[in-house]
Amino acid sequence: MGVRLFRRESQILPWNADAWALGDNNTAGGSPEWIELESAPYEIRYKAYNIGEYVDRDVIVQIGILPREVLMPEKKLTDYLVAFLQRLRVPLPWVKS
Repeated sequence: MGVRLFRRESQILPWNADAWALGDNNTAGGSPEWIELESAPYEIRYKAYNIGEYVDRDVIVQIGILPREVLMPEKKLTDYLVAFLQRLRVPLPWVKS
């Protein structure tokens, strides 16, 4: 049995486009810590196959949905620091105005 997960047309599990996450009673991993769904449609699709036509299989996909602030707490601190430096008129050439 194998399964693949997709976001739009990009395969996100497993990373190798020719591979399948395989197993019986196994946990497949290796996906990134987080995948940002920037715009609609907010969908993750899957493809799966089964090796025997008389043996039923279950595929369980667990997905955690968390806000960016939880997954990247340093982002909020960085935003505060940039805002503080901008108030002091410190030139920050890498920051878009």
